[in-house]
Amino acid sequence: MHAIEADSLAIENVGNFDKGKNQMTAEQRGTIITVTVLLMLKYGLTPSIDSITYHHCWDINTGERVLDHSEGHAEKTCPGTGFFRGNSTTSAKSNFYPLVLQKMKEISASMQ
Repeated sequence: MHAIEADSLAIENVGNFDKGKNQMTAEQRGTIITVTVLLMLKYGLTPSIDSITYHHCWDINTGERVLDHSEGHAEKTCPGTGFFRGNSTTSAKSNFYPLVLQKMKEISASMQ
């Protein structure tokens, strides 16, 4: 993982967001989206599986990027099976990235 982490930034969201565990509050939700947006804007990124990947998408022993194909790999559920409706790339594309893009537009418009 050290090679991957050398040019990456990790965000730790406080809570156990697996289904049936901690319920994400409105404040946590807003903060997660806003911090992600500010980092996207600072580094000129657009939300995608290449710019935002969940810890779950990586083999924690080998550092291999497995995305949604984690069978046989050492992986975590991070950021949680209930994080913005799931921790899969499909869920991120459907439920997290659109919120980030929407907030990016709002913040960008307010800066003009």
